[in-house]
Amino acid sequence: MINDYVTATYEALKEREPDAVLFELRSVLAARNHTSLYPQILRALLERMEQEAESARPVVTVATEADAHDPAVRADLATLGAAADPRIVIDPTLIGGAVVSYQNRTIDTSYKAALKKIYQTLITQ
Repeated sequence: MINDYVTATYEALKEREPDAVLFELRSVLAARNHTSLYPQILRALLERMEQEAESARPVVTVATEADAHDPAVRADLATLGAAADPRIVIDPTLIGGAVVSYQNRTIDTSYKAALKKIYQTLITQ
């Protein structure tokens, strides 16, 4: 039930002013005797909005901080159409290179992926 309220409120916020949407939400909750759900709905709504905002931001996973500034990473971001500043994630198991993700697309130029590919090629022959 809470998820239904969150989804409806989220969609309404895309089209109307927040004050009007929240006023209407409170009215609907009061009419259905669900006013106690209001804080839970707002928390879940905030969580969903934060997730949406975070998913709109590109993620660059690199072995070291220095790898994040490689021109190839910038080129990969441009290829994916990412204009926002990326979130940098450090993963030493990548060895080198980078994994750039944006809007459900990924470019993996890490040494780890290259080594896995070589390994898979060797064991299948």
